[in-house]
Amino acid sequence: MGDGLLCMAPPSALPRPHHDIWVLIIDFPCAGLNNLATRRSCPLVCKAWLPTARSQLYNTVRIHTPNQCLRLARTLTESSERGHLIRGLYFWFPDCYGWPSYTTSTIPFGTYAIVQLTRLSHLHF
Repeated sequence: MGDGLLCMAPPSALPRPHHDIWVLIIDFPCAGLNNLATRRSCPLVCKAWLPTARSQLYNTVRIHTPNQCLRLARTLTESSERGHLIRGLYFWFPDCYGWPSYTTSTIPFGTYAIVQLTRLSHLHF
């Protein structure tokens, strides 16, 4: 067409990028360890990004409060498919602040949640 009009194919007719391309696209803005806002936003971009973005979101989990610990345990119990996404789990309790009935040796994280962490490679207290 020589009239300068751009002809676009419908989205369903366009080739889908390979999974490795999605990983590179999502890894770029999520490269920083403390970039939680971006990691939370990536799964919302489009349906195709969800599996890769979810793996980025759960790759490293940091727990600072009892509430976060209990929410993670609940998430792992209710959505067992997310446990294999967690590679690093970091518990950081400055002087056990906010843990009136717990110490670092009795964290409220049941074995039912721990068994979901099948790919965990880093655990720090």
